[in-house]
Amino acid sequence: MIPLPVEPERDGYIFDGWFTCEYHLTEWDFNTGVVTSHLTLYAKWTAMPRFLVTFNSQGGTAVEPQNIIEGRRVTRPENPTFRGHSLAGWFTAGDVEWNFDVDVVTSALTLYARWDALPSFTVTFDTRGGTAISPVVVFEGETLTRPADPTREEHVFIGWFTGDDVEWNFDDYIVSNLTLYASWRSRPANFPHPEQCVTVTAQDFYNFYYHGSLDAPWLNENNIRRAIHRNGQLYVLTHAPNPRIFIVNPATLELVREMDLTGISGGWDGLTISDIAFTSDGKLLACNMDIVFFTGAAAVPINPDGAFKVYIWDNDDAQPRLLFQITDGAGGTAGNWNNGRIGDAMAVSGPSWDVTIYVSAASAVAPHAMRIVAFTKEEGRPVAHTRRHFVTANAAQNSIAAWGEDFQFSISPRGEDRFIVTSSTVNPFEVRFDWAAGNASTTLASTPFAAECGFSLTGKKGINFFRYAGQVYMAAPIAGQTTGVAMFDITDGFNSAVKISDVLISETAAAGIAPFSTSYAMAFGVVRNEHIYLSVLAGNQGFSTFATYPFDDGTTGIETPNQQLNVRVFPNPVENILNIDADFEITSLRLVDLTGRLIMNIPANQRTVDMSGVQTGHYILFVNDIPVRIIKR
Repeated sequence: MIPLPVEPERDGYIFDGWFTCEYHLTEWDFNTGVVTSHLTLYAKWTAMPRFLVTFNSQGGTAVEPQNIIEGRRVTRPENPTFRGHSLAGWFTAGDVEWNFDVDVVTSALTLYARWDALPSFTVTFDTRGGTAISPVVVFEGETLTRPADPTREEHVFIGWFTGDDVEWNFDDYIVSNLTLYASWRSRPANFPHPEQCVTVTAQDFYNFYYHGSLDAPWLNENNIRRAIHRNGQLYVLTHAPNPRIFIVNPATLELVREMDLTGISGGWDGLTISDIAFTSDGKLLACNMDIVFFTGAAAVPINPDGAFKVYIWDNDDAQPRLLFQITDGAGGTAGNWNNGRIGDAMAVSGPSWDVTIYVSAASAVAPHAMRIVAFTKEEGRPVAHTRRHFVTANAAQNSIAAWGEDFQFSISPRGEDRFIVTSSTVNPFEVRFDWAAGNASTTLASTPFAAECGFSLTGKKGINFFRYAGQVYMAAPIAGQTTGVAMFDITDGFNSAVKISDVLISETAAAGIAPFSTSYAMAFGVVRNEHIYLSVLAGNQGFSTFATYPFDDGTTGIETPNQQLNVRVFPNPVENILNIDADFEITSLRLVDLTGRLIMNIPANQRTVDMSGVQTGHYILFVNDIPVRIIKR
């Protein structure tokens, strides 16, 4: 006989004995059965009853059902989630809480989730002038989802801060109602909109009045390479006998000061400074022109120590500091040609802490094919050479031979990815840089200047741009018997310009400015509410200003369509105290220079003005909106 073995076990089944065949027909009797040959016994199993347990999460996430053997316990499922609620437990249809550690299943079963509401908190976003962001509701135990960054004109979004000026960590849990405040960094536009009354509208054509001319003998010994009007002053770069940067009062053409050039060095052929430009936050930049060699190139280096450098001044009184330099073209870090020249011209876009600089780079051999190289420099990070592009695929058109040696770049008011090329030989054209294209691609567009009247600006440098009542205007120096200035509307495109003023020339030959074909000229416009001032500077000659209102000499009054308004100022010319009298109520007084730059706001009830601290020159006193010429001695 066979001894009875230990009864086997099988989960979910009941053992029903040992049988002589797999079909379980004859059960082996361990008390009487005798083995007479090889024998295999087969276990017989009967499945235990199973019951389906389902879970109704009642608004929460789904929970998988379980198939449970009779008499067994239900496995506690992972807690479902229901936003704004916490799970209180699972309950039967009879509202009895199920105990997963004790209770067993005896029949099919549905368990129901019961939820407790969590406290909710409202998070409000104060964008401080940016685009609106709706409040959100956050529940206890949740973190806040970072919203899309708001936007604000002429600003860069920094982050979200609490009222205690602590930056919010979006991994932190919300425990109470909360207001987060947007933090911004001012990112001035390259061409900001002027402060104007909402009633000011753009005109189809503007009439200008001659306001006077000046000359500056001290400039005659210096050839002007570039002049920029900024912050109410002229910044003049000269290049003979040595590069210098002068700051000039445009109302008097008197020298304010000379910029400190300490530490500036290098440059090919004496061009330690080849060009200047301003960042949108008012910092002056200067670059040199140099020849940069590719390390490892087969050619013999023309200038082994060459370095392209960009300098920055933090203010007019500061010494320059090196913003960055490029000393090697290997690997395309400079974007320059081998033994080519880089830095003849420069255009600058953006603020000093996040600036883009477009630079010319010309090949070493005629016709000196031209690339445009873009560098970006963020505060606290090394300079990045981003792209180098050809303006066109035609080397003959895209070269110093075609553009001339005196070409210049200026950032375009129609986009930070655009700049204007001018020279004494070509029609000005706008270049749009393609940031998405690979190196050595051509730019997105090269758009020549074209006016609807057929007016030509071929050979004109020194054009400048400004905004007025939502439009984009351009001031351009014009060649003639004397140097003049004209204004164009380029809002619809550089190739769709509309001439919106006459060519403005000084009234007398004695005060006029000589033709600029033999020297440098530049023009610029300044907006003061509804008025526009146009000025033109001709190198080694002088400066003329025009405005959209006439001068008055302060002795006869100014006639308006409705009444005669008499204004008297005396003495005029004045050295110290200026007296003001009028036959009407004075509500505002302000003194500006000939370019419209505000010199002082004067209390409306004040009838004397101390002029002793004002520089010698010609000024305009606005009595309400009536302009009166003032001569300061």
